[in-house]
Amino acid sequence: MTSKLRMSPTPVVSAAEQKRIDQLALGAGVAEISLMKSAGESAARYVLGHVGGMSSPRAFAVIAGAGGNGGDAAVVALALLEAGHAVETYLASPPEQMTRGAGFHVGRLIERAPDHVHVLADDVSDLQDTLVAALRSTSCVIDGLFGSGIRRPATGRFEAIIDAVNQAPSTIFSLDLPSGIPADCGTLIGPAITADHTVAMHFLKPAHILYPARGLCGRIGIACVAYPEHVLAAVDPIAVVPGLETLVSFLPERPETAHKGRFGHVLVVAGSRGLTGAAILCCRAALRAGAGLVTLACPGSLEPVFETTLPEVITVPLPERDGVLVSVETARFRDVLATADALAVGPGLSRHPSLAPIVARLVTEVRVPLVLDADGLWPFGAHPERIAHAQGERILTPHPGEMSRLLDLSIEEIEDARLEIAHEAARTAQATVVLKGVPTVISAPALEPGGQTLVTLAGNHGLATGGSGDVLTGLIAGLVAQRIPPRNAACLGVYVHGASADKYAETRSARSLLPSDVIALLPEIFFDLEPSQRPRLGRKKTCG
Repeated sequence: MTSKLRMSPTPVVSAAEQKRIDQLALGAGVAEISLMKSAGESAARYVLGHVGGMSSPRAFAVIAGAGGNGGDAAVVALALLEAGHAVETYLASPPEQMTRGAGFHVGRLIERAPDHVHVLADDVSDLQDTLVAALRSTSCVIDGLFGSGIRRPATGRFEAIIDAVNQAPSTIFSLDLPSGIPADCGTLIGPAITADHTVAMHFLKPAHILYPARGLCGRIGIACVAYPEHVLAAVDPIAVVPGLETLVSFLPERPETAHKGRFGHVLVVAGSRGLTGAAILCCRAALRAGAGLVTLACPGSLEPVFETTLPEVITVPLPERDGVLVSVETARFRDVLATADALAVGPGLSRHPSLAPIVARLVTEVRVPLVLDADGLWPFGAHPERIAHAQGERILTPHPGEMSRLLDLSIEEIEDARLEIAHEAARTAQATVVLKGVPTVISAPALEPGGQTLVTLAGNHGLATGGSGDVLTGLIAGLVAQRIPPRNAACLGVYVHGASADKYAETRSARSLLPSDVIALLPEIFFDLEPSQRPRLGRKKTCG
């Protein structure tokens, strides 16, 4: 999966919603064959863009099922023929057994190249032997066997087709989804094609973004379908992957004449003996996010460490015992808190029992936005509803283990339903929730236009290391301090965090990534998103 963003947002819809949108388009007078033609021609452009177009003629094999996906595949086959490529098309069912729209486009293909359209045998062994032999000589396979409507495992001849395609020494392009994968979850229910590219039809499905299904999709592109504008306006997504334009719009302008007070004050409550690194990473990330001022409230005995390592950060020593905070009730802390625009609580704080009432009071009583992470989440285990009584906006950033404790669910249950779990936690805690992982899901407690749940696809396995979450906490807090609404700040923070990791992996092994490397690359990612870049970005609108 590439993390490269489209300019515009991409909705994530269920199979049922995709079908509803198709029906709305048909009801608006758009012919089924026109929708297929639009989808197939757009998919063909994606394929040609990744095989060199006419600069390098290829041998294609197209696998077409009996339904709409088969119709799309037939349109792709015709477009590839017209582009000068050699194309052999294999039908899983005779044309007369296909849906009307699919049959129409297969008929057009047969008129154009009657000797290059083949109906696969009914006998499983004959079918598999024929297809395996035929695919040995192809450089690219177009998988149009099943679309988003599959509900049961592929068996018999369909399993044989999938197995033959997977054996092919070819680049595989799947239309909409790799055949055999159900659209609405990440679970694999049976045999499925492993694609190098998947061309989603206008929308993403949950299977495109949730593992293990996502792992079979390869690189994902979008084929634009000619839906009427009023039909697209009626889409009810499960979630939205924000586009580049959206992320750019989240960043506020920074006037040349502004002073540091204009860019917000982040107060970080973090650190304990043996866990100073978490507080350091959090503060540095908040500064790199553009906060005008960062203050660290820490155990008093650790202040010399932070003064040495964080020259740009103000430190506030607090009462402690054995390197763990025991109170924040000091005049200086109250004075600093009164000027803060955002709080970050938790990184490296420890899980000492004495901290629970301190964290609980900060979370419930402080009126400014507060980002709660790591050890800050610990006191609310199995009781996220206590956060709902907070007097200010809250952003929670749990990884699956922390979410497991918050909601009293197994990690497996959380991973199987990431989108729903993030929303449930947001509703229960009445907070913006960032469920970290693959993909990272951002959900707000209240319904917002365009769907309340956002999904960010940036990032790689290099982020699976201690300290990455502390960087994300500081990033989000630094953005919130600049008066960016919590959900937007969380989404932007998650994106730049992941994009920094992806930038690192362009020239180095992701396994060697350190959280400090992420911080070092933040300036490059923010540069690409700066408001001053908006006119340039605005000229690059593309679909797909």
